[in-house]
Amino acid sequence: SSFGGKEGLFAAVIAHMIEEIFDDSADQPRPAATLSATLEHFGRRFLTSLLDPRCQSLYRLVVAESPRFPAIGKSFYEQGPQQSYLLLSERLAAVAPHMDEETLYAVACQFLEMLKADLFLKALSVADFQPTMALLETRLKLSVDIIACYLEHLSQRPAQG
Repeated sequence: SSFGGKEGLFAAVIAHMIEEIFDDSADQPRPAATLSATLEHFGRRFLTSLLDPRCQSLYRLVVAESPRFPAIGKSFYEQGPQQSYLLLSERLAAVAPHMDEETLYAVACQFLEMLKADLFLKALSVADFQPTMALLETRLKLSVDIIACYLEHLSQRPAQG
């Protein structure tokens, strides 16, 4: 989309940063074709991107400028979070073909937001906060286990009808 003027330049910078942060490049090794491995792989990349200072700066900028430039907020949401939810739900569909699209999209949203929990806001708010890799791995494992358990539970339920 073309926004024109300062808003256009701002939107172009955001689009470039989002593309860089959320890029699903082919040079990344693919996870094993299991639900847990897919969640772990994507979750680790998401957390790493989320806690990157560039992502935090972008988020602050979008939050600050969206009231004056609503199209920037919309563009950020569509190119960043929404794209992440879609990408994860597609990956989950590849390893859980029996699950419906709507459920997998909802699960992707919950998983990614669960990973953020208190870590993202603390990283945004507390200047010297740097979570340890052990903390990130603990949170990642917990989130993967919760979602994998939920999906396993769903697959065990008798079909409704």
